[in-house]
Amino acid sequence: MTTTPWRRAVAALATAAILPFALSACGDDSSGGDDDKGSSNSSEDKSDDAADAAADDAAADAESQLEELEESSGVDVETGGDLPEGFPEDDIPLVGQVEQGAAIDTPGAVGWSVATSYDGAKDAALTEASEALTEAGFDEQTAGAIPDGALFAKGDYSVTVAVVEDGSGSTLISYAVAQLPS
Repeated sequence: MTTTPWRRAVAALATAAILPFALSACGDDSSGGDDDKGSSNSSEDKSDDAADAAADDAAADAESQLEELEESSGVDVETGGDLPEGFPEDDIPLVGQVEQGAAIDTPGAVGWSVATSYDGAKDAALTEASEALTEAGFDEQTAGAIPDGALFAKGDYSVTVAVVEDGSGSTLISYAVAQLPS
């Protein structure tokens, strides 16, 4: 089977769409794991050091894989709260705080994947994201057919929204945006 540029672009966009979920585990440790609590348990310290080293190795491996993906597929991955390059922020309303994103620009396809964090339950996150897109003129294409998600369209944009609770009372909202060929 031959691989067309369109198929490569769709595969790369699909990969970009799942990256926010995969990368959410590679964030920094904001729990203050380096605090010295006066523990004299050296085996606990060694275990913590080993866990930190394993996390650092996993993060380095993920970074290496992202670089390879960017070079081979045209996907541009942004982390640290930045929207990916070229994201149509005036056309696509986002709910929550941007955590990371990816962009793809290949012959025949342009798309973006953005993950935001939302302080609340997934049902509320999906409702708010859906309302924002509807108010911006998007039509829902799936009307409840996608569990924990929805598909919207407007003009040459298609937006898939999916939500996942992170277990701490917050929700990750993933937006996969495709700009369809004119």
